[in-house]
Amino acid sequence: MSTTRNAPAGRGLAHSLAVLTGVGGLGSEVVYLKALDFSVGSSPVVTPVVVATFIVGVGVGSLFSARVRRPWVAEVVLAVLSTAWLLAFPFLSSAMGSLVVSIAGALGISASSALLGAASVAVPAVLLGVTLPAVIEIVGSVGRGYAYHALGAFLAIVAVEGWLYPTWGLRAAFAFLVATHVTVAVLLWLTSARALERVRVGRFVRELGVAGTATGLFQGAALLLASVLFRPFYYVGPGVIAVFLCGHALGAVAWYRLRLSFHGVLVASAVGMAATGMLVACVTLRPMPGGAPAALSGMFVLMAPAAIPIGALLPAFVHERSSSRTKTGGALLSLGAGNALGLVASVVLSALLPAPWVAAVAGLVLVSVFARRAPLVAAGAVLVLALGAFFTNDTRLVQRSEKRPGVEVHEIFRGPGELTAIYSVPRREGSERRLYQTGYSPVGLQAEPGMRMESSIGAFGVAYARRLRRALVLGAGSGRTAGFVATAFARTDVIDVGATVPPLLERLHELNYGVATNPRVTYHEMDAVLAPSLFEPRAFDLIVHTVHPGYVDRAAKLYTQEYLHRLADLLAPDGVLVAWSDRSISPAANAVLYSTFASVFAHRDLLSVHAEGRASYFAIVLARAPLRYRRQNLAAGPLVDDTASIDLRSSPLDRRRLSPPSTGERVHRFDRPAIEILLGGHRWHASW
Repeated sequence: MSTTRNAPAGRGLAHSLAVLTGVGGLGSEVVYLKALDFSVGSSPVVTPVVVATFIVGVGVGSLFSARVRRPWVAEVVLAVLSTAWLLAFPFLSSAMGSLVVSIAGALGISASSALLGAASVAVPAVLLGVTLPAVIEIVGSVGRGYAYHALGAFLAIVAVEGWLYPTWGLRAAFAFLVATHVTVAVLLWLTSARALERVRVGRFVRELGVAGTATGLFQGAALLLASVLFRPFYYVGPGVIAVFLCGHALGAVAWYRLRLSFHGVLVASAVGMAATGMLVACVTLRPMPGGAPAALSGMFVLMAPAAIPIGALLPAFVHERSSSRTKTGGALLSLGAGNALGLVASVVLSALLPAPWVAAVAGLVLVSVFARRAPLVAAGAVLVLALGAFFTNDTRLVQRSEKRPGVEVHEIFRGPGELTAIYSVPRREGSERRLYQTGYSPVGLQAEPGMRMESSIGAFGVAYARRLRRALVLGAGSGRTAGFVATAFARTDVIDVGATVPPLLERLHELNYGVATNPRVTYHEMDAVLAPSLFEPRAFDLIVHTVHPGYVDRAAKLYTQEYLHRLADLLAPDGVLVAWSDRSISPAANAVLYSTFASVFAHRDLLSVHAEGRASYFAIVLARAPLRYRRQNLAAGPLVDDTASIDLRSSPLDRRRLSPPSTGERVHRFDRPAIEILLGGHRWHASW
């Protein structure tokens, strides 16, 4: 077996290379996920499958890294792929959506989206994996190399999620990736990192695979818990990932100083996960913090005890077995494959178990099996985390959404990464039933005023529709709006991505006109971003857009100018689109929302919904042809009783708040998003 030496590289150059590979690695994962969100959607199945594919792909690339003669070529190919997305994103996005629909007949929408998403990231992930072991070899220390790589990954998520995408859009994020990959390719070429000739590839390591599965279970549970514990939603997922990456960098640095054994780090990880579990249990007893700084700092305090020792696992293991590229590649594959398995398992278990932390407890049990030198400590950590899981059960999480005592949870529906519940809140005039959906309560379930106000959104659509042949409702929720529309139209298609929505619609059949069993209703469990690919142009007389950007973290893509143009193409020439907003999002966000609608639809009517003497909702009626209000459309069956007290009139006050856009006023686009929409109207520092 012969080897080739690398040309000597200065420490600063080597460390810069490690940071940049981290930037390119996680930056690619984040940007590709955003691109796929616009292309194939983000159902509960798609995101974990795509992330798992990315992790395993990096591991596979790392495994064969030692046999790649010129690692810099991988970075050149990555730059070419990112350039293709940069230049042809609208075409690629539309083509992928159409491809999902074309194969959905055999696999279903969710499975087709997940398969195509995984296929899209597999090649970039493998190429990214080729570079990391080579860079660690250039640095000369697995501890320092991994620490700087994790630091780069942390900087990538801060740069992309905190600045590039919110400010400049998706194309700028891809341009950033192109520049990063080109720079890494040049640096790798300068350092002459080459393959080891006729070398054996690394092998799968059982201990690291188990540790990766345990940490994957823990991180998956942490992501779900953070989504119900913190707001604004846009920063929650990236915030958790950034905290873990920062912890990994600190953990690798700490190991470089302390040089703990692998089993010592394993025990420290078990203790850290148990500490995080108890801290989270304490947080569930307190009200939800307001504003991004409070949320991000809270996430760091909660997750750091676990993230720091987890970051020392890889350097501790590789150091004990020499830090060659072969050993590093096998270790990365083992840890990555286990991590992917744990992440997917945590999503599946969230649909089956009554507390998210139970999945983390299962991971900790796996760790304790290999904690040979301190089994009692590991067993104690399992018990502590189990106690934390008891206090962070689903009922407690639902009760925390209300800032008052006496909340009673009546029924819970669980899905992959979802938590839906029906609960009641004590009021002066008696208890009020409400709906809870993964961190927020979008609507009351009383006939007055909640359900009547929700019906009104459908009522506006029915009243303005010229024909009552076919309607499309984006977002089912409680089913009230969709059920109302279905009573008037000959055919109604309803789209919702949530796995818990179908059983919820059946449970609330008395409130939603039996929409789940209505033979004139076709339900599609899919992301609404795929709707323009699923249906023929000019198929609908009415589209009702019920997904609210103030509550759902990924709803902003459904309000881009490009998506609204595609929805407009689904309408008949005289078709109508109805959307809604309210005062829960800021005046600035409402202005951007209205401006975006106005840039697509020539004719608009802004209406208010009055209930109990106050205006609470704002309906925006949009069309490309002149609008006409047809009250007679409501004069049949249950529509009369349900709309009798709804004040269908224009409101000057509301017109001032959602003023028509002036020349040059901003709109929300995929390549230049509005931060007000991404944040659901809530400012960086504002409290909920």
